[in-house]
Amino acid sequence: MIKTTSLVAFIGVVEVVKVGKQVIDASRYTNPTGALWVYGTIFLLYFAICFPFSRLSARLEKTYGW
Repeated sequence: MIKTTSLVAFIGVVEVVKVGKQVIDASRYTNPTGALWVYGTIFLLYFAICFPFSRLSARLEKTYGW
């Protein structure tokens, strides 16, 4: 189950980064610092999704001793 979830998350991250690269390429001349903002946004989205799951798993491990 965890491996499948990780694979789906990895594919999702690859797709999001690919779209981010397309956005960067499309606005390269109009906004030269766009890469920082696009990759920063991708990082924040990924962190917002993964951090709560990490905290929840730590709490479950502490509670049930898994």
